[in-house]
Amino acid sequence: MVTKNMKDYLVPIVVWILVLFLLIKVMSWGDSTAPIQKENRVWISVTLDAPSTKSLVEYQWKDSVDITEAISLFKGEKLKVKEGSLSLDIPETGNARLGKLWEFKFNEDGSFTLSSWKVWVNSTWNIDVKMKFAKVQMWEQSHISLDQNEVSSTIYVLSGFVTVENLAGQNTLLLPGEKISIATSQASNTELDLKIMKEDIDDIFINSDWYILNKWDSFLNKEDDEELTTNTGSKIVNNGNRVLLFDTITDEANISSSTLTITWKYVDENINKITANNIEAKLDNTNKTFSFENLDTHNKQNDFVFRAYDDAGDILERKLITLYYNAWEDLKTPWKFSVTNYDIDASKFTFTAPSAFPTFTTLARLITIKGLVTDKNVDKVVVNWYELKSFNKQYGSWRYHADMNYNNLKEGTNVYEVQYFDENNKLMYTNNYTIVKKSNTPIKEVQIISDEA
Repeated sequence: MVTKNMKDYLVPIVVWILVLFLLIKVMSWGDSTAPIQKENRVWISVTLDAPSTKSLVEYQWKDSVDITEAISLFKGEKLKVKEGSLSLDIPETGNARLGKLWEFKFNEDGSFTLSSWKVWVNSTWNIDVKMKFAKVQMWEQSHISLDQNEVSSTIYVLSGFVTVENLAGQNTLLLPGEKISIATSQASNTELDLKIMKEDIDDIFINSDWYILNKWDSFLNKEDDEELTTNTGSKIVNNGNRVLLFDTITDEANISSSTLTITWKYVDENINKITANNIEAKLDNTNKTFSFENLDTHNKQNDFVFRAYDDAGDILERKLITLYYNAWEDLKTPWKFSVTNYDIDASKFTFTAPSAFPTFTTLARLITIKGLVTDKNVDKVVVNWYELKSFNKQYGSWRYHADMNYNNLKEGTNVYEVQYFDENNKLMYTNNYTIVKKSNTPIKEVQIISDEA
């Protein structure tokens, strides 16, 4: 009988443990239960208006698929409508309808590009649309129709306010019931006066099937009931009751400062909130005054829509005031220099990963940018126009996933603009993080053959 010592027993036990560990690793290679990063998965819901609608979606790699049921449209993808129309639901922003022969692209920065034909857009928040010969900025609660062809870009405003500019940066504000058409020859004209090009919406458009399909009479009729006229002849939207007293400044006045602090009076006891372009004023209920501090007026033309709300959220008055900055032309001269200035401490807005230095070079396909904000006035953080759900107000930490799979990380230099807003949606500060993505494709060895053989 042979007596075995402890070593004889330990060896097979260790071997079996190693085998079991390897089996577990192999089986877990295909495990798909790892959490999916959803930080940047922003999409638009697309549905067919009728079974007869013929349309397709074109993916980033140029493959096209017919749309036969409701789908989700992601950034970088394009829709094409052959027959009928499509309806779009844009989360937290609004909805739209695309007409026949229409091409629409959801851009990486969250804006939209209209390539041909027409689209109707109903905004609940600000929306940017890029047309061939114009750029359109919709304000919240606006209804517009956009027509695009090879000759011109045309914008119709049914309600709300829309800023339109040509490709050279000349801009104007469209009011309800107005339209403007920018031709290809006018797109890059730096001297173009868009203000004199505005027209009233014509009867041909009002009698069109497209107009009737989208039930626009309800919007125009509503605005007609609320329409007033400024001292310059411009139309403004109002409910007929003057509850805000603008006695120290007038519409289309000239100003000499790039920022403006204003204090005015209100007369209605029911006023609960007053805003200017979504920036909330400070109310003094005792003296019946409201004030805005450091309103940004650095543009040549500054359009402000003031709104007074009651405690139910209903609008008691809406008033448009346009201010012109006198020194704007001087700032454009070669011997003048300007600087972007923020009245904050920039050291409170830092990056923590993948490096504290705001430029990072990598071979990886997924990089998580992390930051830390110690300024307690920051209410939200936005990266490349995407509002981060990961921002923790208590600790000031945030993260953003740059991922090649979601097309927000590409080979080359990738710049991520980080914007910090306060609780009144006022921009407090902006900084940038840069990721340089190197190709991880191995360099092929090249054999040099000498002529001397």
